[in-house]
Amino acid sequence: MIRAHELAALAPGSELERTRRTYRTTKKPRKPFSGPRYWRTRPDPFAEVWQQLQEQLEQNPFSETKELLQQLQQRYPEQFKDGQLRTLQRRVKAWREARSVPCPGVILPVDSIDHSAVRTAASSA
Repeated sequence: MIRAHELAALAPGSELERTRRTYRTTKKPRKPFSGPRYWRTRPDPFAEVWQQLQEQLEQNPFSETKELLQQLQQRYPEQFKDGQLRTLQRRVKAWREARSVPCPGVILPVDSIDHSAVRTAASSA
């Protein structure tokens, strides 16, 4: 229980109020983020079975990652957990992007258009 004199010492403007630590309110400056890491922070949990997964993906490239993880969990009980789904999704996404081929006739997003050509055509018209 706080006594009356302790309560008075904690009043704003008192000597104790001015000498209190402020370490919780000050923030330490951080280094700016330099970009994505290229190194692994943990060993790859799917390194041993990645060849099997690639074969499955080549047979059925549209299979869902959750199904692949469930199949791995059935084949290798207690080796793969549900929490590793996102890791597997990243690996499958990278595999799909590496195999993708640009299709002719596909309309690209607006960000990929050379805007300088559009400006010169509009100014000459």
